[in-house]
Amino acid sequence: MRVLDRRASLRDQARAAVMDALMSRLGVIPGLSILQQELSVSAGNSDASEGASSKSNSDAALHLGIDRFGVRAGVERRVWLRVKAKLDRSGNRTAPPAFYAFGQARTGMTLFQRGFQKTDLQLLAAAADGIAKEIVHFLMTGEEALFARTSSVAILPAAVPSEDEKTIDGSSEPQPVPLPALVRQRDVLFQPELTPVTEQIDPDHVAAAMLLMDVQPRDLWRVGGKLDNELVKELGRSLDVDYVFASRVVDLDLTEDTVTVTDADQPRHGVLKHATAQVEGALMRTSDGAVIWSDRREAVTAARTEYVRHQARIPTDEQCCLDATRVAYAYLRLSLEEYKRKFER
Repeated sequence: MRVLDRRASLRDQARAAVMDALMSRLGVIPGLSILQQELSVSAGNSDASEGASSKSNSDAALHLGIDRFGVRAGVERRVWLRVKAKLDRSGNRTAPPAFYAFGQARTGMTLFQRGFQKTDLQLLAAAADGIAKEIVHFLMTGEEALFARTSSVAILPAAVPSEDEKTIDGSSEPQPVPLPALVRQRDVLFQPELTPVTEQIDPDHVAAAMLLMDVQPRDLWRVGGKLDNELVKELGRSLDVDYVFASRVVDLDLTEDTVTVTDADQPRHGVLKHATAQVEGALMRTSDGAVIWSDRREAVTAARTEYVRHQARIPTDEQCCLDATRVAYAYLRLSLEEYKRKFER
């Protein structure tokens, strides 16, 4: 009961937190004066106090309502909320449709005592500030933040190779490297972070739809490397989702060189493996087939022979390829997060 009371109290304070953050952020818009008493904005009026005396001096009114709110606790604590906003303009000018802004903040647990590093009020203030940034971005550009609106997403299995080749000391005859583990993990390689108001379609449903259409992950990419927009859009519509994520491993390169390592201060024969992975990801909007985000990222990992109790140890060739691929996908996820942050600028 105490937990529910704390959550209700925090939600009661959310509106004030959003308004405080918004009032501090709206000042970045040139030529805008804010009439806080009436929750309205006025463009081209440099004297806010004079405009506040009459509602007719307000060119537009911004109406806000918190329609979703949540608190999650575990290893980390997260506070999130969503605001539905509507800008009403005076006169006969056409107002933009209602839009949404989403904000969240999280904190980890303290190391030496029970509790979290930040309080709920600090998290609420940070989440509210994120919402204020997204509202300002919409007012300046007309762009709604990605995944702020309730939507559904399908994450398609990654297109990955079933085999790679390893080059040894510059030899002209590379050795084949089977990659069964990489193929098994193609459903979980790309795991973009979604908001709580976004539903991710079950991977089994995605697999069933692809089976019904007789589509393999590699079929989603045309010869030459471009995404097959029409095929991905058709797949997204068959799943009845708003967005589709597609990704692939563009290239894998594994080399092995002979090096000298030490075993109890004694020189021993060893090898050095370098794995390079290049991956690509894209996000498509199903309604019109538009690719709204795409990027390529590359990662390089290295593994060297180590002697433990006089026994040589080094990751397998497949493990080296897996490690490089996972790191490249981590970079790809960071690229998507950076794209999402543009809606807060």
